[in-house]
Amino acid sequence: MSNTSNTSETHRTSDAPCQTTKAIHGASIASPQPSRKHQRSLFTLHPLRAWWRNRSLVDVHGWRVSVIAKLPDSSVAMPPPMLAAIAALNLPWKVRDPNTGIVFLLCPPGKCTIGSSSDEDGHKDDETLIACNIKHPFYLAETTTTQEQWERIAGANPSVHVGPKLPVENVSVNDCIAFTRACGPGFRFPHEVEWEYACRAGSDTPFSHAKHLDADIVNYNGRHPYRDGPPGPDRLHTVAAGSMPANSWGFHEMHGNIWEWCVAAATRVALASADGDASVATVMRGGSWANHAHNCRSASRLTRASDYSRKTAGFRLARGI
Repeated sequence: MSNTSNTSETHRTSDAPCQTTKAIHGASIASPQPSRKHQRSLFTLHPLRAWWRNRSLVDVHGWRVSVIAKLPDSSVAMPPPMLAAIAALNLPWKVRDPNTGIVFLLCPPGKCTIGSSSDEDGHKDDETLIACNIKHPFYLAETTTTQEQWERIAGANPSVHVGPKLPVENVSVNDCIAFTRACGPGFRFPHEVEWEYACRAGSDTPFSHAKHLDADIVNYNGRHPYRDGPPGPDRLHTVAAGSMPANSWGFHEMHGNIWEWCVAAATRVALASADGDASVATVMRGGSWANHAHNCRSASRLTRASDYSRKTAGFRLARGI
C-alpha cells in the first residue's frame, strides 16, 4: 500500500519476532518489534511499576501521599505549643500529593483573631475583628498553585505571565471549582478563616513578619510602601511560587504575588454569582504584585464576582482531614 508521501508499511506475523519495514523515498528501514512473549512480559511489569511507585505512599485518612517531613524542621520557627499540637495529631506535617505534585503543610486546630482594628492603616469596614476557633486540622498548600501543576490536572494554562513555576493566574471561581474536583475527593478552597490563620502564623501585626513590608521578601508594588516603611522595586509581574521567604509556619507568598480565592466567612460581606456551583460566597485574600502594601495585609479582603478572572487572581489548594 502506498500514499502520497511515498511511505509504505508492511507487516508479517509468525512465531519469530515481527518486523515493520518502512520504505521512505526508496530506502528500506527494518524496525524490530517485540515478540508476543515479550509483549506479555511488558504487561506483567505494569502492576510492578505501580507498586514500586506507590510503595512509599502513606495513608492519611484515605488520602495517599508521600511524606516529606513528619514534623516541622529547624527552618520553621513554630512556637513549642504549635509543635506539640502537630505532634499530638499523629499526622505527617509536610506531604506531597502524587497526583498533582502539590506540597501541603498540616495546620492543627487552634484559636486566632482575624480582621483588623479600626486604627490599623488600610482598615476597611469588612475587616471587623472576629475571634475564631479552628476545630479541625486541615492541610493547606505550601504555595499557590503553579502553572505546571494546573496544566497537569486541567490540561491548559490560562495565565498571562507564563512560566511553569509561576503561580497560575487569570482564573475564576468556576475554574478553581473545576480544578479542585479534577484533583479528587477532599480537595477544596480554603476558608478565609483558615487562610488568615495560616497567613498570620500566630502574629497580630498587619503582616505576619512585621509592621511593614519589605519588597525584597514580598512581591508587591514597592513604590507604595506601608505607612513610613521603605520603598522598594515594582516588579510588574509574578515571581516563582516558593521563591520568597516563608512565614513562621512554612507558607510562602501569603502576602503579595497573587490574590487567592477563598470561601468567604458567613459574617462577612462578599459578592458571589448565583449561577451553578459558583453560588458559594468567595473572597480574595493576600494582595498581589500590582497592589499597594496596605492591600497585602493579613486582614485585607477583595470581593469580586465568581466569574472574575485577571492576571492578579490565583488560587491555593486546601484539603480537609
